[in-house]
Amino acid sequence: MTLGRGRWPMAAAALLVAACVHERPGPDVIVITVDTLRADRLGYMGYAGASTPNIDSLAASGTAFTQAITTMPRTTPAVASLMTGLWPHHHGSREVGEPMDDHPTMAQLFSGRGYATLAVSANRVAGPEQGLNTGFDRFVTPGQMRRRYGHRLVRGFDSKPDGIGLAEAVTEQAVRQLRTVGAGESVFLWVLYFDPHLPYWTRQSRPEAAPRCWDLYSRWKGGHAEVGAIMADLDGVASAALPDCSKLYDEEIAATDAAIGRLLTALDELGRLDDAIIVFTADHGENLGEGGLFFEHGDNVHDAAVRIPLIFSGPRIEAKRERTSGTSIVDVAPTILSLANVPTNEHPSMDGVDLSGLLDGTAEPTPGRVLFAESATPMWEGAVRH
Repeated sequence: MTLGRGRWPMAAAALLVAACVHERPGPDVIVITVDTLRADRLGYMGYAGASTPNIDSLAASGTAFTQAITTMPRTTPAVASLMTGLWPHHHGSREVGEPMDDHPTMAQLFSGRGYATLAVSANRVAGPEQGLNTGFDRFVTPGQMRRRYGHRLVRGFDSKPDGIGLAEAVTEQAVRQLRTVGAGESVFLWVLYFDPHLPYWTRQSRPEAAPRCWDLYSRWKGGHAEVGAIMADLDGVASAALPDCSKLYDEEIAATDAAIGRLLTALDELGRLDDAIIVFTADHGENLGEGGLFFEHGDNVHDAAVRIPLIFSGPRIEAKRERTSGTSIVDVAPTILSLANVPTNEHPSMDGVDLSGLLDGTAEPTPGRVLFAESATPMWEGAVRH
């Protein structure tokens, strides 16, 4: 179609207006969280037994905080801190499954700025019932994944060579959501992988490869008393199985890393990787005998369960940089908002601090900062914790 000379200024103006209307509100933000992931079981943290090339690549492309901690080694309070930048006693969730109070979340803030806000959570205690879907346009829950994949979804002690693993399903659902977003829209995506949580079991796992851990699993089905005996290592049942269970735990992490690799590849294919702010972390770690607690977390504040990985990668972030200053999961939200150029007068009150100056090399850690973590209620109370 050829425009007449006299009509060109009007057409150009219309195109300029259209371009302004469709200008993206900011960089894409991708937050990747892995449930029950110890920081010391990753390759970039120096663990020789790791098979985590994709997570290690993220660390190499950005800045890794090697002394980061969670606020509580339970999923719901920790994720609430991630989303709000608040300590548990401020956001209100003090135990697994307990809903947080009504506080602004990152998803709400990005939604208000015109972002498409998407989430996939593989843990039922990090979802709508706890208020953690607040601000998300679309939120995929474990129940929705079970209904979608039916008998093909590998969970618990299933053995389905032709099935789909939980981490694979999380990535597939995240990519499906991303494909619904137009190229001119910005995305805030949060994914929560669940696989390293007990029982440690991947689609490729075989009982004969870790027989002592599988013997332990058979006892695990005996109810709360048996679970408590295992966690407390009565008669040495857990410590005897630890080498085998530790091997399976590493396999779960490797399977999750592979799924994260597929997510990063999809982001690249969709043109959303190069300019994105990517944050990788965990809600908490896992006690593997530390503090006398086996295959569980939350009932003490041992480093094994409190210390978490924390990586920031993106255009304004120094690559191949390690920071040893103490940081907390409450710092993630204010840092992301700063990196995404959200004006400070739009930030709600947060307990966390903005780490962006440490990421681009323009600032140094504030000396004397105090961080803390809470333990949860004893494992003997109620059901098995998540």
